[in-house]
Amino acid sequence: MTAQAAAATAEHGATRPRLHPSVLLGPGLTDGTSVTHHLKDPRTGWFFKVGVREFFVISRLDGVRSLDDIAEEYAARFGRRLSEQHWQQIMQLLGGRRLLAGPEDADALRRLTASARAGSRGRRNLLHWRIPLAAPARLFSRVEPAVRWLWSAWFVLPAAAAVLAMLTLMSVQGARLYDDARQLADSVPVLLAFVAIYWLTLAVHEAAHGLTCIHFGGTSPEIGLLWRFPLLAPYCKADDVMLFARRRHRCYTAFAGVFAQLLTLTPAALLWPLLPAGPARTLCAALVLYGSGSTLLNLIPFLQLDGYFMLNHALNMVNLRAGAYRFWARVLDRLRGRAATGEYPRPAGWAYGAYGVASFVFATGLVVGLFAVWFGQLRGPLGAAAAASVLGGVALFGVVMAVVLSRRARRRTAPAVSAVVP
Repeated sequence: MTAQAAAATAEHGATRPRLHPSVLLGPGLTDGTSVTHHLKDPRTGWFFKVGVREFFVISRLDGVRSLDDIAEEYAARFGRRLSEQHWQQIMQLLGGRRLLAGPEDADALRRLTASARAGSRGRRNLLHWRIPLAAPARLFSRVEPAVRWLWSAWFVLPAAAAVLAMLTLMSVQGARLYDDARQLADSVPVLLAFVAIYWLTLAVHEAAHGLTCIHFGGTSPEIGLLWRFPLLAPYCKADDVMLFARRRHRCYTAFAGVFAQLLTLTPAALLWPLLPAGPARTLCAALVLYGSGSTLLNLIPFLQLDGYFMLNHALNMVNLRAGAYRFWARVLDRLRGRAATGEYPRPAGWAYGAYGVASFVFATGLVVGLFAVWFGQLRGPLGAAAAASVLGGVALFGVVMAVVLSRRARRRTAPAVSAVVP
């Protein structure tokens, strides 16, 4: 091993550096033209995103291989050798983030933990605000062994049949359900009961995400309230899903919320046809129609909700929406004659291209439909010209906000452990 590499690892007390045993390594996920891996240090809560080359080196820091051994493997795999400068930078970066085994530095870990917590809050603005309320990991870890049967086929299959039966009832008896449910606003107590029960199902939804994440080996560090204009809803963090080696476990975790929420609404579907006309029947009809309908919206893959993340996990991708934006921006650049670096793997290119087109069609149809409804509502009191002017202003504001938010989103990337591996 070179003198510089030895000096870089001396702080960690070994010439054969070893990744700290608590650090978790995630699978390779398609991210545009490249593949990335996620790493997590549970001691501090930090997530890191690294490329294939960085992951190759980091995953071989096992305390058995020397740096020379890893260098030989790297040269055989990628056709080039790591220089002394590269090794020194890699070791300094890993050491600075306390990712290597060795003497613990409590002060450094506290600083990293505080930094991770500050970063996890995200950027807060009038359109997006997250309010943490509790850390449910310990509670969920105690509960999960007692309810592990919830993930068995003996429970899931009958539960799925009950949910399908409720959805069939919605499609067959939709008109009758609507006739009963539209009376909801006529009674304040019934309306309040609906809101309370629906929020309870939302809590079940989020708890299902956290419990499922823990069931498959992750954790659930935070639960709280999320303001995403114009909606306020509970949330439960289950970021460890990015570390699951099996993509079906990632998909199950993303789908668990919708499934659990629909299941909690099935008793209302069972009671509704048995009840006489009155407040109870109205409440059950509203829960089945409005509750289930709003829950199913989570599965639309063009909204950044459960269905979107399920599609990401199924395709083994990191961020399908951002990737689609970059893909079509690249296509436009090529049409303008601008050079572009890197090539998309064919499956990824098809996925980004198709999702971009479908997302545009969905967004366009949604906006046109909403504006048509709003125009019809405003034309009576304001007149056609004034209504068109108001909606034009709203459209302009929406375009400006979309541009601003998309630029911010492009600047947000998970911190890279190293960008120095050639």
